[in-house]
Amino acid sequence: MSYRQLTEGQRYQISLLLSEKFSLRRIAEKLDVSPSTISRELRRNSVTPGCYEPCHAHDKTKQRRSNSYKRGLCKSTVAAVKLLLECDWSPEQISAVCKRIGRPVSHEWVYSYIIRDFKRGGQLHEHLRHRLKRYRKRMHKQRGRIVDRRSIHDRPTVVETLGRYGDWEIDTVIGKQGTGAIVTALERKSRFYVTRKVLSKNATEVADALIDIVEAFSITCAHNNG
Repeated sequence: MSYRQLTEGQRYQISLLLSEKFSLRRIAEKLDVSPSTISRELRRNSVTPGCYEPCHAHDKTKQRRSNSYKRGLCKSTVAAVKLLLECDWSPEQISAVCKRIGRPVSHEWVYSYIIRDFKRGGQLHEHLRHRLKRYRKRMHKQRGRIVDRRSIHDRPTVVETLGRYGDWEIDTVIGKQGTGAIVTALERKSRFYVTRKVLSKNATEVADALIDIVEAFSITCAHNNG
C-alpha cells in the first residue's frame, strides 16, 4: 500500500534530508514510507518545482483536508465501504463502484479508513487481498514496534487545535552510511523547529539533545515575552 499520511514533523524531516542531498528513495526509507508517498508530497505540496517548504506544504494539506471534511461522507456510504471491505473487495474496486452509483470515495480515503480501524484494534486490514502483501506486512510491523504505543489520533483535542504551547513532534533520522543520527523536534503551536546531531540513537544521547532543544525554546519564549 503506497498511501501514507505525513505529519508536520515528517515534512520538516523531508526538507532537511533534501537539503542533505538524499534521494527520494532514501528519504522514504528514513521515514518508513513508500517512495511514491514522498514523490506525491513533493508534487502536490511544493511551492514551485524544486522548492519545498514544510510549513507551506502542511498548510496546503490542512486546507485540502478541511475541504474534504466539509464535503464529508454520509453514514450510509461509510457503512457500505465497511461492508464491501468485509466482503474482501479491494479499495480500488470500492472506489470505482461508489463513483458509478454517485457516492464518490477515493481509494486513498478507503486506505485511511482501514488504518484508522487498525489503530482502534479493528480487523478490516485482514480482508486485504494477497496482492497487497506489502501493505499487510507493514501493518504487522507497526503492530509490534512499540508496546502500548498510543496512536497520534488519540492525542487530546487541544493538541490538534494548537491551543497551547509545549506539544512536540519528535523523531530521529539516521545519517548517511548509518553514522550518527539527527534528532528533530517541532513545537506545534509556534512551529519552532530544531534539529540536533547526536552520535547515535542511544536513549541518553537523544534525551540530552531534547533537553537542549526544550531549553532553547524556553529561552526564545522568555526573550520574546521580555
